Amino acid sequence: MLMATFSGCTLIVPMLIMVLDQRRTTTLVTTSGFTLAIGFILAWWLDDAHAHDIIMATAGYAAVLVVFVGTSDP
Repeated sequence: MLMATFSGCTLIVPMLIMVLDQRRTTTLVTTSGFTLAIGFILAWWLDDAHAHDIIMATAGYAAVLVVFVGTSDP
């Protein structure tokens, strides 16, 4: 339940921020900030993961947010 809540919130919260404030600066700062935070959280939380696992998970997360930014209207 904890992982499901965490993963759901990590996608819903930045999307809500970017929908409510659609300025380009807000979307870029939100995407960058949440991507950095996810990278740090995954590195701290996943003790048994290799570095490439964390990099791939963070890159996948960033890709989802970047697609959202690219498809939203300015």
